[in-house]
Amino acid sequence: MTIEEIARKACQRLNLQDTYSINKAIEYAKQRWQTIWNCHLWKDSVGYASVQAEMDGARCILRVPLERVRAIRYDNYAIYPIDPCNVFQLDASAFDGYGEVCGFTPLGKDAEGNRIVHILKIPRDLEGKSFLVMGKIKCPKLEDTDEPFLTGVEDALTEFVAGDMWMDDQQQSKGATAYSSGSTFVEQMRKLDGEQSASNPRFIPDCGVGYQARDFFDD
Repeated sequence: MTIEEIARKACQRLNLQDTYSINKAIEYAKQRWQTIWNCHLWKDSVGYASVQAEMDGARCILRVPLERVRAIRYDNYAIYPIDPCNVFQLDASAFDGYGEVCGFTPLGKDAEGNRIVHILKIPRDLEGKSFLVMGKIKCPKLEDTDEPFLTGVEDALTEFVAGDMWMDDQQQSKGATAYSSGSTFVEQMRKLDGEQSASNPRFIPDCGVGYQARDFFDD
């Protein structure tokens, strides 16, 4: 279903068929789409970007065209977010010193909306090096004739838009019921996203190398 079709379906619940109400419902649908997109790291929302580092004063930073950053690969190594307070306690020189990259700290955004990431420490061979960044992509802007592509989102959007329209009509009780139903559909989406997506469960023992399978079981 497209955004417009979802809006029309919600309006039918309220017996509204006028152009003004439908246009208002379309705007509510677009707003609710953004809310649902932002509320969870959906598998369809994960993206990648190859970014070259740059120096910002004494800091090594990345300007990443993603909404949020989850993990970064540098050369053949994965680096992960690190708490700046821990950096101060463990190695304060990591903020502006050269050495082996040990982690990153997400910061705010620049004027173009790119997420700024502070790399700790500064790699010595920075020139021409790229970082592969995994994170959440920015919410896609949908037009009236676009279809929201998260699995099961149509039902959730219909309920939330109907709730917004009920609230506009001062029908708080009906609006609250629609909101509750929409939240239930979002929880179902979370389950679908986690349980019915591709996965690769593995048994990884918490031990060093050199063990054999018989070492984990009694005779």
